[in-house]
Amino acid sequence: MAVRWYARPGFVRQGEKRFDPGPPVCTEVTRGHARLCLSEHEGDARPDILV
Repeated sequence: MAVRWYARPGFVRQGEKRFDPGPPVCTEVTRGHARLCLSEHEGDARPDILV
């Protein structure tokens, strides 16, 4: 999972959100003032923010 990849440069898992009992899931990781939402959702990101 991407959470392990982001842990290598020091990001820490803060929590996750599920809208249903199963996948997809949105997991938040932080490092200092940086905060990322790692999402398994497809097609729901605003334009120009999806990496």
